[in-house]
Amino acid sequence: MLALSATAFPAIAQPVADPLAVVAGIAAGDGAPGACSAVLIGPAEALTAKHCVTDNDRLRSGLTVVTNEARRPVIGHRTAPARPAATTDRLAGLARDWAVLELGGTPARHWATFVGRGGLVLADALAEDGVARLSKVGFGTPVSVCRIMNSWADAALFTFRCGETAETVLGAGRSGSGLFVETTQGLALVAVHVAAADAPAPGLGLAVTPPLLHER
Repeated sequence: MLALSATAFPAIAQPVADPLAVVAGIAAGDGAPGACSAVLIGPAEALTAKHCVTDNDRLRSGLTVVTNEARRPVIGHRTAPARPAATTDRLAGLARDWAVLELGGTPARHWATFVGRGGLVLADALAEDGVARLSKVGFGTPVSVCRIMNSWADAALFTFRCGETAETVLGAGRSGSGLFVETTQGLALVAVHVAAADAPAPGLGLAVTPPLLHER
């Protein structure tokens, strides 16, 4: 785990009491949400897995983001720079598997503050039994309590386990679902789920913490 101080953890601008209020589904037009989720991170922005919304790094047309309160059109996006064509490493690709969606329509009233890898530090510091935990929530899926398994200081990825099997870790609504840390102020967003890990054991998930969001 990362060895940083939790005492300097910043105030949460938008603490979340109910993560279901900030988790959304992604749909094609007016259709029902499909297999991916997203998390509102601002009045008109949502974070998700890039593979949920792009083809060959191009945003799919006609997407909407659906929460319990509204359906909002996706009008733009930003992502990590595309990896070099010669790079075939799976983890290098997954570290770029995130997208911030720009949303139209009525601004959201509720959203999560993105704290990124600082949330891993806090989860580790607050773990009374030595096991750092996060809460994972996808659209239409129940809240899961997850153990952080491996985190690397020089990478945007970490692995986690939520008691799910290899068959369910990639089930409907899981890609793009949010992993939240519980603070004294409320929940804050740490990462989004992007894939199942191939190793070292089945049932592990991979999550990404977009580094560029720390500049917001």
